[in-house]
Amino acid sequence: MNYMTMGIARRSTKKPDEPFNILTFPTHESAETVWCKANIKVYAIRGKGIKGWNSQFRPLPKNYHLLSPAGSHQIRAYMDTIPKDITFDAVVSQNIHAHNEIATQISQYMGISLIELQHVLPNPAWSPDLLNTFKNRPAHKKIFITDYSRKAW
Repeated sequence: MNYMTMGIARRSTKKPDEPFNILTFPTHESAETVWCKANIKVYAIRGKGIKGWNSQFRPLPKNYHLLSPAGSHQIRAYMDTIPKDITFDAVVSQNIHAHNEIATQISQYMGISLIELQHVLPNPAWSPDLLNTFKNRPAHKKIFITDYSRKAW
């Protein structure tokens, strides 16, 4: 069964008390530890240039799973690390510069929602064109941690 078909089946049969299965990238141990208090299972995509989980900041929650590192920056390498027996509900990008492009590709490939969660402000060194490129990246839902952050983006 392909990812799209699995997603349709999950949306039509998921029970209210079942946890959501979320793909993300290790980014912010404190924030992700708080997420894990919700009824979710988190699967973190890793690879070259992607931050790892730092257990000195927070211990790894029991419902947070680090996937094997991808061997390259190609979509296929990332997809090969994602469990095939789990139907995912969404992919969360927490760093538009580091994660959004691959998160967008995964979202499209798997037919799942892309949630963009902004922890950081735009880099003041970015050109107006680069900033506009990032502002206009597609996402099903954009979440900002403060009104100040929302206005900056």
